[in-house]
Amino acid sequence: MTGKKRRLTSKNSPTDKQDILGHIYTVSTLTREIKSLLEDTYPFIWVTGEISNCALPSSGHAYFSLKDSESLINCIMFRNQRGRLLFNLENGMKIIGIGRLSLYEPRGTYQLIFEHIESSGTGALQIRFEQLKKQLALEGLFDESHRQQLPFLPSKLFIITSPDGAVIKDIINVSQRRFPGIALSIVPVKVQGDGAETEIKEAIELVNKVAVKYKPDAHITNEKESEPVIIIARGGGSLEDLSAFNSETVARAVFDSKIPVISAVGHETDFTICDFVADLRAPTPSAAAEIAVPEFHSIKSSLSTLKKRLDDALKNQVMSLEQEKQRLTSSLHRAMSNIIQQNRAKLITAVSQLKALGPMAVLERGYSITRLCDNSINSDLKICDNGKILLDAADTSQGDTVEVILAKGRLMCRVDESRAD
Repeated sequence: MTGKKRRLTSKNSPTDKQDILGHIYTVSTLTREIKSLLEDTYPFIWVTGEISNCALPSSGHAYFSLKDSESLINCIMFRNQRGRLLFNLENGMKIIGIGRLSLYEPRGTYQLIFEHIESSGTGALQIRFEQLKKQLALEGLFDESHRQQLPFLPSKLFIITSPDGAVIKDIINVSQRRFPGIALSIVPVKVQGDGAETEIKEAIELVNKVAVKYKPDAHITNEKESEPVIIIARGGGSLEDLSAFNSETVARAVFDSKIPVISAVGHETDFTICDFVADLRAPTPSAAAEIAVPEFHSIKSSLSTLKKRLDDALKNQVMSLEQEKQRLTSSLHRAMSNIIQQNRAKLITAVSQLKALGPMAVLERGYSITRLCDNSINSDLKICDNGKILLDAADTSQGDTVEVILAKGRLMCRVDESRAD
């Protein structure tokens, strides 16, 4: 050992050190070999754990850690693989996935690159359902303030559903039974499988375009009382079967619809994202028709009742007006009688006053009126009309004829002499 130490201290060439210490690696070389060893040894492995430190940058890649009670591994899922997931990665989520080990050479750290991930607890569809429900609720798509009121009697029902099966038959039978002759239009779509959500979205948009002609003129009637209605319907099924109605595409199309939407998807116990966004949720397709269409005979009965009430109200109003007319007529007669009596009394008083001040009253007190007669007109001396009333004796001459008017009768006299006092 002593000789070896002396040899090491006396000779410093790299070749000698390599002979003594073995192969010397550079950092890059060692890292590269470890990387190859890891990737060759663990090409694809299934790993389970809990997600933490999750980051989802704009690049679309997902960076997170996978941990258990004792250890932690850095992980990555590239954009293309992440795009195939049915749910979003979140902190605290327990997953199981397949991936490959890799070593990041610049830092000398190893990481797990996932190709596929599944939830180790709740199913992926259920996770996606809850995540989308939470997201849309935060955006306000479920708020009551956005819900449109259904018309009392739709101008037309647009039914978006599969053209086959019991659903469409049930809706047609129920709606026609309740209101025979109501206008129906079936918009056929796929209700599950690839492309279903796109077809449903396009159907909603199509109805909004063509339904304009079914909206009444607002100047003629209340628009909200007779506008069309959309029913989106399908029968029951598994969460996977109903996935199109749990999609963001359909949810936003329903929210953007200017026409009221009734969602009737699945059985009474099934709830979908479409149900939460729609203006009204029906527990079954048949119930949707019951809700959308009023019952004709009930309306007819109500109209009869209202007509009778209106007739009775009109009769009562006519009777009331007739009584009021009689009261006013009686009041008018009394008022006219009072006015006549008052005016008669005034007339009698005026006549009395006139008589008291008139010439006849003077004559009755012993006075008379003398008029000068025109002998050329009244030569017979019997009538003296329009004669000049005499106030001065000097206005007469001897031989003139004068008329003396008395209180009773008159005298025809001839002037023999006139005196001026």
